[in-house]
Amino acid sequence: ASTSAYGNNTLQLQVSRNGDFEDRVLILMNDSTARGIFEGRDARKLGNSNLNFYSLSEDGVQLAIDRRQAPLNKDLIILLGFTTTLTAVYSIEVKDFMFDSGTVVILRDNFLNTEKTLDKGATYTFSVSSDPGTMGNQRFQLVFRRVIQYSPIQPVAFDVNVFPNPATQTCKISFANPLQEDIHILITTASGVLVRYINAGRSLKNTINVDLDKLSKGIYYVTVVSTLNRKTQKIVIL
Repeated sequence: ASTSAYGNNTLQLQVSRNGDFEDRVLILMNDSTARGIFEGRDARKLGNSNLNFYSLSEDGVQLAIDRRQAPLNKDLIILLGFTTTLTAVYSIEVKDFMFDSGTVVILRDNFLNTEKTLDKGATYTFSVSSDPGTMGNQRFQLVFRRVIQYSPIQPVAFDVNVFPNPATQTCKISFANPLQEDIHILITTASGVLVRYINAGRSLKNTINVDLDKLSKGIYYVTVVSTLNRKTQKIVIL
């Protein structure tokens, strides 16, 4: 988890062009500690002349501040709108982020069919061209995924092994799970893009075979998450 000026369970995204701030959107979950001008309500988006970045409520209202119920047993998906009069390269940066490690937040680019796992300081760069699909209300989505429910019990030893390493077409991920907790496996690129998500269940001991042949060569990170633990190991794909 990281820190946020707006309290717990908050996400602020800012759009910039050539390093200059253009617009922002703020997402606040139901147990956020935000106070003051927000008063527990959404804030409608006020249009700018050149560029607008906003979320869309369930009934399609453009919002600058968007309050939602925190996800429990299924993904929470929030549509992000982006419009501009300038064809250029833009960046979406995570300026505020406060979620525990049991919540995964993903930025999904529907135009490029890519996903990036978000954390404080993460940046996603994209281009806007004359193609109408490069902007509008359908290009981006935020996915909030609750992968575990945390327990106050003191954690126990959590052994994770990824082999072979380096790997080529496949690898194995083994782990011990003495408390038979829910296990989730995330594989991300070095830049934080989520490329694999595996729900490994509650087995006491397990070895997962992972197909790597569709992944490009390079450095990746395997993160194994349980109710009480989180461990990340680097793997190289040749």
